Amino acid sequence: MEGVLKAVERLPVILREKNSPTATDLEEKEAILRELRAVSEKIRCAQSRFDLVCENDLVESCIYELESLHAKYRFLLQKARQMGIRRQPFTMDCSAR
Repeated sequence: MEGVLKAVERLPVILREKNSPTATDLEEKEAILRELRAVSEKIRCAQSRFDLVCENDLVESCIYELESLHAKYRFLLQKARQMGIRRQPFTMDCSAR
């Protein structure tokens, strides 16, 4: 009987922990966002390199690298969606003109 009472007393704490993000959840979300930024930067660099190379083998290498990075980016986006990571939509401030 005491075990049941202790479990009932802990119930609000357990429910609160499930609803509020823990420190590890926030760290995982930040890690995903950092990795997304890093892959995005790598894509930008690979695209610039692709635009500059002329040799067939180097062009092919850049294409494979871009495909690989895009696949990783899609994977990270899917993981971010599953974790509930959302960003505010982009809005352009036109009043600054």
